[in-house]
Amino acid sequence: TLGDLYEFDLRSLGWTSLTPSASGFSALTPSARVGSSLTTVNGSVFLFGGSDGGASGNGTKLYGDLFLLDHRLLTWSSPSTTGTFPSARTQHSAAAAGSRLFIYGGSGAGGALEDFFSLDTSVTPLLWFQVKCRAC
Repeated sequence: TLGDLYEFDLRSLGWTSLTPSASGFSALTPSARVGSSLTTVNGSVFLFGGSDGGASGNGTKLYGDLFLLDHRLLTWSSPSTTGTFPSARTQHSAAAAGSRLFIYGGSGAGGALEDFFSLDTSVTPLLWFQVKCRAC
């Protein structure tokens, strides 16, 4: 089902269903989605983008939102961000290096995307910026 969250225990080699709740001022939880990314950056778990699934799999609603999961307390929050945000997208690639989350490409409202963004998680508020590169 869309919106499910599971944890895999490497010791017992078993899955556990998790039910996080909302936290913070906005008390938001992510809507059910497909094609999103869930990336760990320095122990923090970030959920970005995706779509509602829709009939085609790309969905009728694209998301460009960012959520932070506190995996110890099992709470979601929507962190404050500034800078140049990536557009809403699904089926993108995400990776972490040091204190940065990287987002590349995916599928947006106009089709395939080939842009590249970085989120600096070492500053408050978190800072998005578009990465300029010759090959993307």
